[in-house]
Amino acid sequence: ETMASFSLSSSSRHPRFDTIIGLDVAGKLYYCRKSTLLGETTSYFAARFGPDSMMDPQLDRVDENNREIYFVDRNPEVFRHILEYLRMHVLPPEIGTFREHANLWRALRKEA
Repeated sequence: ETMASFSLSSSSRHPRFDTIIGLDVAGKLYYCRKSTLLGETTSYFAARFGPDSMMDPQLDRVDENNREIYFVDRNPEVFRHILEYLRMHVLPPEIGTFREHANLWRALRKEA
């Protein structure tokens, strides 16, 4: 199975990929730029939202500001760390070390 690949630098400048969207993660709503989700070119989000995607991104609804919202069936407490990684491209400091937060690290590994 091959995931979509593209150049973020050229694709993210296009208004279609710099729009703010919502992710409803099991009832917790997160907003981010679509380009944030496309930063890791071999990720689930690149496959779902990327310009070469063959997937239907499955729009769930539109909010009161006319922003698209997509449902993601994952643990929202774990997902917030994943989204922070996609934003900053470094591991969020609050996840600490494996020794300090082994359960969180296991949950993150499961989601990766």
